[in-house]
Amino acid sequence: MRIALVVAVVMAAAVLAAASPAHADEISCPITGTAPASVTLGTSPEQVQFDVMTACDSAHPVNWALESDITPYSSGHSWLLLRNYAYPGGEKFTYHQDPSGYFTIDPLALGNDRAGVRPLYASAFYDANRDGIAQEPVSSSQSSFVLRRSTTFREAGPDRTQRRRMGESIKISAAIQRANWNTGSYDAYTTSVMLQFRPNGAASFENVKPVWNGSDGATAWVTAERSGTWRYHFDGDATSGPSDSSATTVTVTRCHGRWAHGWSRRSAA
Repeated sequence: MRIALVVAVVMAAAVLAAASPAHADEISCPITGTAPASVTLGTSPEQVQFDVMTACDSAHPVNWALESDITPYSSGHSWLLLRNYAYPGGEKFTYHQDPSGYFTIDPLALGNDRAGVRPLYASAFYDANRDGIAQEPVSSSQSSFVLRRSTTFREAGPDRTQRRRMGESIKISAAIQRANWNTGSYDAYTTSVMLQFRPNGAASFENVKPVWNGSDGATAWVTAERSGTWRYHFDGDATSGPSDSSATTVTVTRCHGRWAHGWSRRSAA
């Protein structure tokens, strides 16, 4: 009888354990990454989609939360708090909840000093009873993303299509500007930009030479040799987003016969 009783107790315990949900620390749910890697903002609020990538066990419903320090005048580093799960209340900070991970960022609420690399703290939570309310964290990680101020080119002139004879000079001018998150305007930005050329029929631009964009913008003189398209390109940096100037399309013509000889004399004169 005693042996039978012990066996019955063991069997009952095994059934109860099987019926109970797995504990959070038994769930395999490593965080493999966060997104986006960078965000470029102009002077207006923009909706940005954040995400947490995990290698969670597909049998368990797992939710996530993100924290960063991109919004000033709040306590701790939890200045951006975004989660994709429900929470009934009692949290220390004001959360922004969106199942798709969207969060609206207002660059004028940030200010210029918030541009650059910002921390991103991620947590994954296990929804043990599948009621949409995350419970116990099973994984956490710290990464970062880059906040960049948008740049744009102000063109020097409206003539974006030109015809030039072989050997003539071509002037390419533009001026890069950068979003000012303190004032809500775009200001002149002094930096190096790359002059690029794409010959007719080519699929991509090739770098020609760096040009300094000073207080008056960037100006370069080139010699007409092949028909194609010219532009300036800015790669971006730690605080500024990339951009391209409008294209200047140039058709290069060759001179022949007496007319060409006369043009040559006039040029020499």
